[in-house]
Amino acid sequence: MHFEEKVSEAKTNHKACNELIHEYNNFILSVTSKVTGKFVTEHDDEASVAIIAFHEAIQKYESDKGKFLSFAALMIKSRLIDYMRKEYKTAKVIPFSSLSQTDEDGGEVEFDVEDKNYEGNDIKYEIESLTEELKVHGISFLDLSKVSPKSKKTRRVCFKIINYILSQPQLITELKKSDTLPIKSILENIDVNRKTIERHRKYIIAGLIILTGNYYYIAEYFSEAKGAIL
Repeated sequence: MHFEEKVSEAKTNHKACNELIHEYNNFILSVTSKVTGKFVTEHDDEASVAIIAFHEAIQKYESDKGKFLSFAALMIKSRLIDYMRKEYKTAKVIPFSSLSQTDEDGGEVEFDVEDKNYEGNDIKYEIESLTEELKVHGISFLDLSKVSPKSKKTRRVCFKIINYILSQPQLITELKKSDTLPIKSILENIDVNRKTIERHRKYIIAGLIILTGNYYYIAEYFSEAKGAIL
């Protein structure tokens, strides 16, 4: 039986689900240790959070989400970030430009974010988690630093588009599957220039991913959009 078939069976078979979790216990602990930055055993609270997240990943996984283990790792990271956010509360705003670094040849390199005064380093974990999720959609922080709106007027237009899509759950589902913005629907319902949509496509998609995910600190970058939808 192929691995994906095991995952599919585990969705509806309680025994198969438990067996899969037991089989990948070391994987779960490894991801948890990486996210928390400390050695974690199955007796730690973080491990319990991770196991629940792995089980959630089994239930939510579809083949179009890529490889299951990558999807599960992302789910574990997200849930651990949520857990640590509740444990350590400190909010910060991060511009996309600060998350993108380039080498001497202009290529994008891994960034290093660390707040030594912040015990949980939640922001760092959010960035790592978001980086992996954006990769699935073919987006990097370097892309975002280039396409982020330069003027307040353009940013407000992008937020308006984001708010419209957020108000239409089916559009969010379609977008995450196809990485295609519903341009026709946007133009029919919002007074916006098509070129603005196309020019800032990646920025808009990233905003939707952030605002519909567990990115509490990075979401502060979209505080104007958030305030409009709450």
